[in-house]
Amino acid sequence: PGTSCTNINECVDGSSPCGTNSACTDTAGDFTCACHAGFLSSSADGRECANINECADGSNDCDTNAACTDTEGGFTCACNAGFSGLGVAC
Repeated sequence: PGTSCTNINECVDGSSPCGTNSACTDTAGDFTCACHAGFLSSSADGRECANINECADGSNDCDTNAACTDTEGGFTCACNAGFSGLGVAC
């Protein structure tokens, strides 16, 4: 008794310590949280992730003749009136 220890997988025990917009990875004796694409860590421990507004920070690839709309985890582009295309090229 008490001579061996086993790792507890905090990521699958039903109480994942990471937020809804992040992935949990089990490590020996611990875990890490990593934000999903389109999200950025919003807490010191990396457990919580906030949406990145690609329209506001300029990281979108919308055409200059298109409107960018921020979505949870991403963005969409739509050509302005008088232009046609998929939004990344109008």
